[in-house]
Amino acid sequence: MAPVYLSGILTAWCVTQLALGVFFALAHLVARRERDLLIYGTMCLALAYHSASSARAHVALTIEQRLDAVTGVMEAALIAAALNLHFVARFVGQRVERRWLVAIYVVALLFEVAVALGYWWRLDTAVLSEANVFGWKMVHWRAEPTLLARMGFGWVGLQLLVAQGGLLRAARSGQREAYFAFGGGLVLVAAAGNDMLLASGRVQNTLYVAPHAFMLYAFSVASTLVFRYRRTIAELTRTERELRTATEQLSASHEELREVQNELTKKEQLAAVGELAAAIAHEVRNPLAIIGNAVAGLRRPVVADADRGVLLDIVSEEADRLNHLVTDLLRFARPTSIKRSRIDLIELIEHTQVPLGDRHVLEVHGDDRARFVEADPNLLRAALDNVIQNAAQAMPAGGTIAVELIARDADREGVLVTLRDTGSGMDAATLSRALDPFFTTRPSGTGLGLPIVQRVVHAHGGHVELASEDGHGTTVRIWLPRSAA
Repeated sequence: MAPVYLSGILTAWCVTQLALGVFFALAHLVARRERDLLIYGTMCLALAYHSASSARAHVALTIEQRLDAVTGVMEAALIAAALNLHFVARFVGQRVERRWLVAIYVVALLFEVAVALGYWWRLDTAVLSEANVFGWKMVHWRAEPTLLARMGFGWVGLQLLVAQGGLLRAARSGQREAYFAFGGGLVLVAAAGNDMLLASGRVQNTLYVAPHAFMLYAFSVASTLVFRYRRTIAELTRTERELRTATEQLSASHEELREVQNELTKKEQLAAVGELAAAIAHEVRNPLAIIGNAVAGLRRPVVADADRGVLLDIVSEEADRLNHLVTDLLRFARPTSIKRSRIDLIELIEHTQVPLGDRHVLEVHGDDRARFVEADPNLLRAALDNVIQNAAQAMPAGGTIAVELIARDADREGVLVTLRDTGSGMDAATLSRALDPFFTTRPSGTGLGLPIVQRVVHAHGGHVELASEDGHGTTVRIWLPRSAA
């Protein structure tokens, strides 16, 4: 009756291992990044086939039936050893190159083919022999293994030993839960050695215990996985708690920074308003003082007609200067609204509204690819006129204003407008402040020309660059996108 009992126990192991395999395969479907769960689940399915074949072997009555069952046992053991090595490598975090994994499975497949084709045993030596195990009469199938089978036994043993070494290193390096799998693996190694010796006839009065050891190893690995994921969950919980605390601290710091930023913004706005007011007051005070002096002169009891004309011209000139200042100030401060249309840059520049004298020459060069852009003609004309006027004023004795248009497609399609003059240029200190509002080196200037140019170009999605050297002229580069996109 002993073989029947053992067959029943092995059938129970088969059902349990089958359940483990299905469970871990489903767990892999839930956590798709955990490939080791799928490998372990597949190994459990192979062990289930191993246990089922062992159960059949215990109740087989003929050599043919035993051979068929033992064939299933060897097939399951070969693939289970390869899967176990693959699982342990992933479990301990050992990165294995894909070619080595492929080689391991290919070798296992070759041995599987050898078993299936009957090259594993010398069938002429196959016998059913009786053995006495703990007082039970047992019938064992044994035969002389071929050279290929001996190599297969060695290959399986080597894989088991390598896997044990990986588990031991992992346990010593801090993954203490790996000791569970290592202990189960030791029992499995011993059981595999016992079964190989029994199958080859080297020992007699013993049992095939590998299926039972497989069951112990399966539960030890499952326990290891449970402990590992419990530890992972604990670490994630701790990390979540730390992140929540850090988030609360960051939120509090963010609120404080926002309050400080609001205060700084208010102070910056007040400082900007104060600076603007001071600049406007400075620009307005001089014309007003001149107008006041002229009016005082006009109030004198006796004023010659010639003097009255001069004083009135002064009042008119300073009033025009104030009006020009207010116009530029409004143009600078007013929000820029772009109304795009297709314009010809060469035509726009050649028909500039800046009055150029006979001593100034305006030269415009550009190809057809750089000629047309989508822009606001009024705003762009005002910006380019400002640059041309600055160039002309920088050359009081006359000179050439060279304008070159180049198509640029590096980042996105656009046109680079380069304006060069041969005037006095600017030193480094003046160049660094040339785009600042109300900064000017001319007595009659408002200091808003270049800032207005920069504001208009930025509104079109472009940018302005200045290059100048004292005594060697100034170059203004304006990059404009070809279209709004």
